[in-house]
Amino acid sequence: MEYAGELADKREIAERLVRTSDGVDLRIRLPLSNKPVLKRKEFMIFIALSWIFTLCYLYPYLNGLPGSGFVFCIFRRVTGIPCLFCGMTRSMAATAHLRLNDAFYYHLLGPFIFFTMVIFLLAFAFLFLAGRSLELYISTRLKRWFGWSLLILFIAAWVGKMVFFGANV
Repeated sequence: MEYAGELADKREIAERLVRTSDGVDLRIRLPLSNKPVLKRKEFMIFIALSWIFTLCYLYPYLNGLPGSGFVFCIFRRVTGIPCLFCGMTRSMAATAHLRLNDAFYYHLLGPFIFFTMVIFLLAFAFLFLAGRSLELYISTRLKRWFGWSLLILFIAAWVGKMVFFGANV
């Protein structure tokens, strides 16, 4: 028979709460799932990540697209300088083929985003195998902080790309 204290300890292990003094919190729970795999939101994310991963690998083999010289970025067509995301597709395709020098040349954050995507893909695969579901609560303040941090990171990578590699990447 389990005591109330042991149940509380197990509940703390199952639901991790990170709370700081400024009201930023993040709750992650991994309860057993009672839904079929095809009806879970994790499955849709898994499928989307799988498609992105596959397309990154197949991108160099698409006939005429990589070397055509056509610029998809509207910002670059209008201004002549690359936007914050220019080169991301080529960077992730180069990372998929383990050409990291080329990947960092095209976009400094491409390899990091690619490997983060692979980690999430593996994590969702383990969730399916374990029969678990992901319940995630992120406070509004933490979402805002993460969004601004990501924007600053992309701007810093863009400035680094412009300084070290120029606008013709």
